[in-house]
Amino acid sequence: MHEDYFLENAEKWRKGELTEIELRQLRAELDAVEARGALTPALRSLRDELASGGTRSSKRHRSPPSRRGCVMEVLLLGIYAAIVWFIFIKMKWLPWTTATQVIVVIIPVVALTALVLALNVVAPSSADVRVIKYVINIVPQVRGA
Repeated sequence: MHEDYFLENAEKWRKGELTEIELRQLRAELDAVEARGALTPALRSLRDELASGGTRSSKRHRSPPSRRGCVMEVLLLGIYAAIVWFIFIKMKWLPWTTATQVIVVIIPVVALTALVLALNVVAPSSADVRVIKYVINIVPQVRGA
């Protein structure tokens, strides 16, 4: 990408017209240019400014946080609560003492934490996805009337 692309987006960032996703993408593109060793002094100062300046994106461009990620955790906790109720209250297979109550509370906390961490490693996901498709225009050289 040409240096002007980065400078134009930096100006949008200073005005607060870039979304959080666009800002992350701009930073990633600058990092890619730096990895290739093609970072000019102007782009280097821009990269430093973006890194130290935090996020200045306008709130009107931000989407509200999604609550879809919590559905699985709530569903698993509901199933776990039903199993605990069945074993301890309904069937009375185990005594409902202070020790079992503490264990019943600790198990889902540890299990859900392990599940979330494992899923972030094995199958990471994000609501902030941006697909970029580079397009090359092909213009035929046709001579004629």
